[in-house]
Amino acid sequence: MARDLFCPHCGAYVGNCGHVPGGLTDPVTLSGTCGKCEREYSVTCEGDCFDKKVKIECPTCGGTGKILKTCPLCNGTGEIEETIKKKCSRCGGSGQILGKCAMCNGTGTSNTGNVCQGCGGTGEVYKFCLSCDGTGEIEEAIKKDCPKCYTQGQIVVECPTCNGLGEI
Repeated sequence: MARDLFCPHCGAYVGNCGHVPGGLTDPVTLSGTCGKCEREYSVTCEGDCFDKKVKIECPTCGGTGKILKTCPLCNGTGEIEETIKKKCSRCGGSGQILGKCAMCNGTGTSNTGNVCQGCGGTGEVYKFCLSCDGTGEIEEAIKKDCPKCYTQGQIVVECPTCNGLGEI
């Protein structure tokens, strides 16, 4: 039975070699323009086509066995965002700030002229730092080069069509 021949670029059927059992076994070459991908092709059957599987160049990877895929770590941007902790610049890392005493309005004395019970007469009290929520640290997002794709945004993976063989 004659071997079906396929376009090496896209895998479309382009004809058969015409060999029959017991007939001529001379090589047969079909050439032309593929009706599917419109590229020039030339495929040859060596005459040993009986019980032999035809292999063609994988149309997905072009015969390389590899394809480019968007990097899953950076989603194609080439950068990742990382959160780092830094000492709070407002409280200096203490989690508290010195502020005006609310009981005496910063005067250090109460309405009766006595030493203010809230601040002990200093007019200032330590308050919870609102910038860092009292932790003394703030989180800052920084951008770094993606370690998976090395800033390219794409990675090379095995072709899923041919399983990395380059032919189907």
